[in-house]
Amino acid sequence: MAPDTLALARSDWRPGEADRLLLQAVLLPGQPGQAAWRAWSARVKLDDVGSAAYRLLPELYQTLAARGDESSDLARLKGIGRKTWYENQLRRSRLQDMVATLSTIRIEPLVLRGAEAAGPAGAADMARNTSDQGCAVRLAETPAALEALARQGWLPTQPGAIPQRHWPLLWNLALRGPGGHEPIQFAWRLPWGDANGQTLAAIYQRALPITVGDRPARVPDQTDRLWLACLDGVVWRAEPDWRWVVDAVRLVQGRAVDWAQLVETCRRTVTILPVREALRFLALALQAPVPTAMLGQLQSAVVAPAEARRFALISRRQGRLGAARRRWEQYVTLAEGRPSLPGFVRFLEAGWALGSGREVLREAARRGWMGVEPTYHL
Repeated sequence: MAPDTLALARSDWRPGEADRLLLQAVLLPGQPGQAAWRAWSARVKLDDVGSAAYRLLPELYQTLAARGDESSDLARLKGIGRKTWYENQLRRSRLQDMVATLSTIRIEPLVLRGAEAAGPAGAADMARNTSDQGCAVRLAETPAALEALARQGWLPTQPGAIPQRHWPLLWNLALRGPGGHEPIQFAWRLPWGDANGQTLAAIYQRALPITVGDRPARVPDQTDRLWLACLDGVVWRAEPDWRWVVDAVRLVQGRAVDWAQLVETCRRTVTILPVREALRFLALALQAPVPTAMLGQLQSAVVAPAEARRFALISRRQGRLGAARRRWEQYVTLAEGRPSLPGFVRFLEAGWALGSGREVLREAARRGWMGVEPTYHL
C-alpha cells in the first residue's frame, strides 16, 4: 500500500507507524533516533515517500549529518534539502510582498507560520519547509486588508470565492499572489474559541516584533506557537502534515514555554482536551520534555461535553453523517444569534464559494460520501 493510501486509511489524527518512525528519526537523540532511521529506511524507499514525509526530509538530512550517520541516501537527501532551501527563498519573497502590501495601510500582520522566512537566509530555511506560510490580522482590520491585497493581485485559490462577501462566515482564506505561486493562508480569526476574534487579538498583544523584508510584523510567542501547533495537529486530514510535530517538540525542548499561560489559554478557549492529547502524544512517542505536572493538570481539568463532542468530530475520519455534524459544529461557533438552517446554508455557501442553496445541496452530496475533507488549517 502506497504511503498516501496509508494516510487515507488512518482513522484519527495521529501518524501511522511509518511516519512515526520518520518523526522519531528526525527528533530522537542518539541510539533511539538511529534505530528509528534504520527501521524507517528499511521500510520506506525514498522514491515512494508520501507528501507528508517528503516535507520532513530536509530536517532528516540535517539530523543524520549532525549525528554522522552513514547512508547511501545521504546525497539525495542533501539535494532535497537544497531544493527546499531554494523554494523557501521564493516563499520568503512572497511573504515579504504580502507584509509590504499590508504595511501600506498601516497593518502589522501576525506571522502564524513561516516565521523562518523573516530572518536571514540560512540553515533554518533549508531545514524547515515553509510551504505552509500563514499570516493573520485582527478582525476589525480584515475588510481593509482583503481590499488592499486584492488591489495588488492577491486572489483566493478557491474558484468562486469572494473575500469581501464571504469573510464574515470564514476563519481564513488561502490567497495566491501575482504570478500564481504557492498560496499563503490569510486568517482573521482562529477555528477554536475565537468567533469574535478575541483570542487572535490576545495572541497579537503578546506577540514579538519582527521584520519581514524591511516592514514590521509580529510573531506569536513560544507559548502561543505551541498552543497553535497542538490545535493544528489534532485535526484529521486526508493529506496529513507532520511539520506541526517537529515545530512543537522543538518549542518544548527550547524550555521557553510558559506552562501556566498555556493552561490559562486552554481554559479560556475551551481547548483542554485537544492540547492535552497532542502534548501526551509528543511526550510518549517523541520524548518531548513536557512537565509531568503540566500533563497532570490538564488531565484533572474538567472537559465540557461540547468540547469532547467537537474533538471527536475533528480528530477522526468522518463519514457522511459525521462530516455534516462537523460542519454544523463549525457553523455554530460563528453564528450570530440562534443557529438556523438558512444560516447554515449561507455558511456552506461561503465555505464552498457557491451561489445558491441548490448548489450547496449538490456539493454536499458530492462531498459527503467521501468523508475525507480536511476541515481547516490554523
